[in-house]
Amino acid sequence: LTLWYALYTIIYFLVVFSLLLNFFLAIVVDSYQGAKEHVLQCKIECSMLWDLYFSYAYPIWAWRNGWPSRATLLKELMRADLSFQDHLDSEPSREEVRLSCSDLVELGIVSDQASGD
Repeated sequence: LTLWYALYTIIYFLVVFSLLLNFFLAIVVDSYQGAKEHVLQCKIECSMLWDLYFSYAYPIWAWRNGWPSRATLLKELMRADLSFQDHLDSEPSREEVRLSCSDLVELGIVSDQASGD
């Protein structure tokens, strides 16, 4: 009787362990597929070399062209009314807001170099 009980326990353990491992792997693989699709759809990400190049080239371009620093730009964008609905947009939102250069000039975040400001 003890041998049958031990055999049953071992088989039960192996079946339950393999089922739980299968569930866990299914969740991990599904999450990985979602993240992989998100990266492939990302329009801002280039190759690693281009991203590295732009990371080091941006401060030089910003200094040469008089652009605001990234921290200043981010702070000003968080304080600005990007949706033009007379309220601040500093609360997190998943809504996509597209801005043009003229919108940044109108919001006072950058100066209009064409007019000589």
